Amino acid sequence: MRTRTAIRRAVRSLAASMRRLRVGRLFESGFDWHADPPGLLASVHLYSGVIFALGWVFITTCCPFPMSQQLVIASLPAASIGNRFGYRFDGDRVELNADIQCYSPAHAGLDWALQLWADEAIKIAELPLGQLFPDNQGRLEANGVATAMLPAGSLPHALSLKLVSGFNGVHDCLHDQRDFEVPQGFEQPRLRDPVECRLDGEEFFLDIAGIENPREVDNLSGTLALEIWSLDSPYTGGAWQGTQLASLVAGCLQGQSGWAESHFTAKAAPIPEGGHPTLMLREWTEAGYVTRDYRALPSLMTPRAAEWTPSPVPVVAVEPASESSPDALVAVNQASAEEIEALKGINRNVAKAIVESRPFDSVDDLIRVKGIGPKLLERLRRIFRV
Repeated sequence: MRTRTAIRRAVRSLAASMRRLRVGRLFESGFDWHADPPGLLASVHLYSGVIFALGWVFITTCCPFPMSQQLVIASLPAASIGNRFGYRFDGDRVELNADIQCYSPAHAGLDWALQLWADEAIKIAELPLGQLFPDNQGRLEANGVATAMLPAGSLPHALSLKLVSGFNGVHDCLHDQRDFEVPQGFEQPRLRDPVECRLDGEEFFLDIAGIENPREVDNLSGTLALEIWSLDSPYTGGAWQGTQLASLVAGCLQGQSGWAESHFTAKAAPIPEGGHPTLMLREWTEAGYVTRDYRALPSLMTPRAAEWTPSPVPVVAVEPASESSPDALVAVNQASAEEIEALKGINRNVAKAIVESRPFDSVDDLIRVKGIGPKLLERLRRIFRV
């Protein structure tokens, strides 16, 4: 039943395409094939368009598998991009423009679009054009504004403008492409190295040298969030698939400002095996959260606290030491950098700064150490003694 229904839909779609393309002219009585070579060429183009339409309708309605979004090159391009073309970004929107040259009626009946791509791998934007209606010389000007999904990261990208066609809003047949010579970079919130992530029990501890907003001073960012993912494949800045392990909201940043020596804690979800741990800096936009920057993380399967397995020893019941007892605290003026770094919530840079800033008259003096803020100091009061 499903197959018969799909075939009926395919036939109806084909009939509609033939009416739009006026294929009936191929079979008109009295049509002189020898006396009208241009008409013959146009008919060949029309016939090719019908075959293309039939194949597309059959695949999209009868195939049980999802269609790939990878572009295929048209064997007989029906239109091309002229000498004038370009783009202009305005935040998360981009204006696309191009002169288009159409060849005979072969473009009729197809839906068209301009697409902007980065590095031949990431589709940044798509501007639907609908059907093309050129002038008597087959030319038309196309322009408009589309939502842009900018590639994550701060590296420049090689951009290209593509003229594509398709049906039912899916444009995956490439007719022409123009490459831009100058690489394009994007000013968007970013992470500053070093970035460290440690899993301790059921919590992630993030230590980031800085989070910055390089945009203009009056350009306040959207809400920024930090997310840790286990991805199915290494991240390259575009779309991804995976499992979210943790997330937290960092806040908004004014342009030309940032947060230095940032420390965050987030509850960890179960970590799947075989994934690619990745930290993402994401920003809230009108299209939802989009990724602005990222860092690949080392394996999170073995947290530091579980890197050794103690030998079995007899269990002896003892009275636990009070958390405030001096014997249960670490002597901040005597402990080595390695001992301090092994404590929960302290990274290598903070441990080194503590050692270099000694001696301390009280634990509260740790507030003058670079990388220690009020929140971390409150935790250190329960760890250190003088």
